[in-house]
Amino acid sequence: MANFLYNPYTKPKNSIFFGLYIFDQRSKCYYSILYHALKSLSNSVSSILSANFDVVVYYCVHPDVEFDILSHEVNENNLFKDFPNVKFVNYTFSHDPNKHPNDKFLFKWSALDHFFENFNYNVSLVLDSDVHFFDDPSTFFDNYNDPHSIFGIYESTPPEIKSGLNLSHDCYNGGQFYLSRECYNQLKPLCSNISSISKAFCSQAKSKDLPKFIQNNISLWGDQISISHLISQTSLARKSFQNTHISYGSPYCIDLHKHGYTISSNTIIVHYLSGASWLFLSKDEKSEHHMLKLSHEKLNKRLNQLQHKNKTKFKYHQTYLL
Repeated sequence: MANFLYNPYTKPKNSIFFGLYIFDQRSKCYYSILYHALKSLSNSVSSILSANFDVVVYYCVHPDVEFDILSHEVNENNLFKDFPNVKFVNYTFSHDPNKHPNDKFLFKWSALDHFFENFNYNVSLVLDSDVHFFDDPSTFFDNYNDPHSIFGIYESTPPEIKSGLNLSHDCYNGGQFYLSRECYNQLKPLCSNISSISKAFCSQAKSKDLPKFIQNNISLWGDQISISHLISQTSLARKSFQNTHISYGSPYCIDLHKHGYTISSNTIIVHYLSGASWLFLSKDEKSEHHMLKLSHEKLNKRLNQLQHKNKTKFKYHQTYLL
């Protein structure tokens, strides 16, 4: 089921797609992380309403989790009230975690199936919620207009996984894709295809006794390996984003101040590493994640382990209060 105010007779538009799935107590923090992403996007464009793209958020709260997502506030901020031009889709995700514990990743692919099958968009920039916008992302829709190519960011795959599973290439990171409708038509249905491939790879990994694959979160690598393998079974060209448009992990820099922080980058969008996401949480959420106990000195040391070391040559700088 999905609720969405949409006029099918309007001209098809580009889209930026986010998924928000609250599946346990800890995942509630993604509400705050997504809020920060949308806030940075709003600060980077003159108006979301007049942009050459729509922003679409599919959201779902697992029935076993008590969380009133519509009225929830973080430091008096509410997603649905503060971003009226974002198109929110209340999506019911059907899954059986006993059969496939990887449901937090499958939610995104299931939501994308519904998105492309029900709404009239030609392309979508698909992003995880832990991103920060420094500039207007409209340029993505001007530069990546090859309908037969899928764009992403390659991530170094552990060699024992590549050799154990006979992978011929590194995998795409699952957190950012540029996906046209033509590409989707070759990959669909995304959810069931990725689920089947992931199960097969997990079974293969266990039979070959690949301890690092099994111990280091099968769901994470299963997701990335599976979508990369699915793409390889099509005629789609696999291409990379320009390094000035989006980055994963680096290069970016976060400097803590007494009352806030400055985040810097050379790319329009940064998909930052999870260790930095605590900055965007409420005090209660930080307490749950045991981050408030760390001194500024220790937090800076932690952030320095996550970021690019050269802090002098960044194009973009934005400062926020904590």
